[in-house]
Amino acid sequence: MDMAGKNVKLPASIDRVIVTCYGGASHELAVLGAGDKIVAQPSMQRFPQLVKMMPRFKDLPDPGSFDNVNIEAILKLKPDLVVASVTSTKGNQKIEEAGIPVITVSTGVADIDALKKSSR
Repeated sequence: MDMAGKNVKLPASIDRVIVTCYGGASHELAVLGAGDKIVAQPSMQRFPQLVKMMPRFKDLPDPGSFDNVNIEAILKLKPDLVVASVTSTKGNQKIEEAGIPVITVSTGVADIDALKKSSR
């Protein structure tokens, strides 16, 4: 179940992840050891420490962010999963309509209890 309370059917193997929200989700995936699975994300200019930890993030394609996603760019990258903001209902709907599973996470609105719950 994602942060929006939706059950999301995930593929058996997740090797290609796109992030369409800034910073936090990419940080979390990197810390959890899945940073190498991220194939696209918004610019990391605002997160120099993360780029120091994961230099490959600097050159990843930008699929757009929040409700301003680029569906064509996302489809070209053939993701198994998109990690998106719970606040991006329009953008997330476009991605889901394209047949890609979307997991939503709290962005800018989460407290520590919500973050703990989302990573279980």
